[in-house]
Amino acid sequence: MKTFSRIFLFAALVCVCSVTLFGQGAAPVTPAEPSLRTIDLESSRLAAQIGQKLAGLNPQKKEIRIRVEAFVIDNHSAPLGNLWAQNLIVALSGVSGRDFAIIMGESVVDYALNGEIILAGQTARIFTHLVKQEGQSLAASWTNDMPISSIPDDLLTTSSGSSERRPIIRPDAYEPDSRENPVAYTWSMGELSRTLHNSDDEDWFLITADKDGHLVVETIGSAVDTLMVLYDAVSGDELEEDDDGGSGTNARITYEVKSGESFLVRVTGYSGETGAYRFRAVIRD
Repeated sequence: MKTFSRIFLFAALVCVCSVTLFGQGAAPVTPAEPSLRTIDLESSRLAAQIGQKLAGLNPQKKEIRIRVEAFVIDNHSAPLGNLWAQNLIVALSGVSGRDFAIIMGESVVDYALNGEIILAGQTARIFTHLVKQEGQSLAASWTNDMPISSIPDDLLTTSSGSSERRPIIRPDAYEPDSRENPVAYTWSMGELSRTLHNSDDEDWFLITADKDGHLVVETIGSAVDTLMVLYDAVSGDELEEDDDGGSGTNARITYEVKSGESFLVRVTGYSGETGAYRFRAVIRD
């Protein structure tokens, strides 16, 4: 009896699994890459909003002409920007009841869509602008946020016009930091991995001395030429500045401190250089 029950249960499970996997004779479908699916969904959602905005700008229901232009990262062309533009073209073409035409090429248009992609912290924020060509006035603007970690590396490269593409340096896990919101460095951190991901990036650290001695702050690595400034955290006064005082093109500052004193350290790339580096602070007797 038990043997019969087991056989019956096994047969029932096989039937259920067969219906689940091959129901209605459909072939198994491999799901799209999650990050690309996210980009597709965001651009389709935005296209619907753009269609509504264009309808509101066109009460006479005359056909208006629009063109989708470049979306750049740090003023350079990038595959992510090109993908976003092409997605918008496809999604806008599918807007039902549309009273606008999508123009390719350099013909005269009524509105243009273009924008920038900003990498901030762990987020890629896409700014999409609807620009009225007469007078170059901004008619509308939208933002779409996506986690950088979900974007394939080959979409995060830039080109300044040559065939060579350069990988985009991703913001590190401590972004966004600033003078008002520095990273609190503790002695247990040891060497802290950071990146200067664009020419305007500044990394800020807050350090509080736990004993008297000589505070040594420095960068380590060979990917970027660093510039460092030490400030009094209370008064904000600049105390020291260094460019190549460390190993190679790394910065290093040594400053006599008392226990309990706090300091701010700013690290930037020399002449706007970008790249990865490591930061370290110690107090020596």
